[in-house]
Amino acid sequence: MHQRNPGSFLRSTSQSALSTAPISRLRLCFETMSDGRIPVVNDFEYVVRCLALFPSVYVQAEHVYGRLSMSMPRTELIQNFTMPLETSALANGSEVKPIQAHSIWATLKECSCCGSPGQISFYNCFDERFLQISASPDTELRDWALFLAQVSVTPKTQLDGADEAKFEEYPHPVVPVEAEEIKLSKFRFIELLNKMAMSEAVFEFSLPTYEFSLKKAFSIYQIYEEEGQLTCRGKEVGFTLSLAAVKEYAVKVEYGVRTLYCLAVEQKVIFEISVPDSFESSEIWNRVLAEVQHLDI
Repeated sequence: MHQRNPGSFLRSTSQSALSTAPISRLRLCFETMSDGRIPVVNDFEYVVRCLALFPSVYVQAEHVYGRLSMSMPRTELIQNFTMPLETSALANGSEVKPIQAHSIWATLKECSCCGSPGQISFYNCFDERFLQISASPDTELRDWALFLAQVSVTPKTQLDGADEAKFEEYPHPVVPVEAEEIKLSKFRFIELLNKMAMSEAVFEFSLPTYEFSLKKAFSIYQIYEEEGQLTCRGKEVGFTLSLAAVKEYAVKVEYGVRTLYCLAVEQKVIFEISVPDSFESSEIWNRVLAEVQHLDI
């Protein structure tokens, strides 16, 4: 059984309790799968808190229809992916659902594209990756190895006790009953994003998965489509969405703010667009929506 060290969250990676030997003399060895993957202890919050030893990481939430990627400092990492121990219910009384993974795998290899020394991937019970966290390119390879030494396990331990899938297919959140369908073609949707980019305003983009929903507010500065994949980028953030997977659109109005839902088959929500809590972009958002769909505002 993998044992946590309660004090490990308080130490920097250079102060790991792996050995009393100087770091320069420490030798690290990992047992990998045949494809080079390193199995990681299946404790989502523990792994995330160990990752928070780094100043920042790159986070990518994904499902079969798209992904949302961004640079994330340690404070946001903790806020997005861990729960305070004293929190047991949300304000409305519903239960808090902790994020769980069926399996977690890591790599220790420098990326030829960005120079990151490695990444860690979280999979659900359908063997679909729903979250990937990569080390920043300025992270030393040895520091990433020291992190892996705190979270890695043997392949046999990782593969024991696999849970059976509880759904016949990969589940997604469904559109709220209050949302109303709107007529929006693929070209009108791209036009909407272009108008948002030209406004230079900040909008909020969300990629929901069964496990969690990742949100990021940013201004779009680049849009392009390639082989049916729509890509939008901001500063150190961006998303990709399969346009072929989007079958319809719906809008929900709450407290005067509209949320646009991109829906796949069976009204599954695969992407959301709205405005941040500050509402500074609300007027622009309502206007551009009206311009492409002639909504009553």
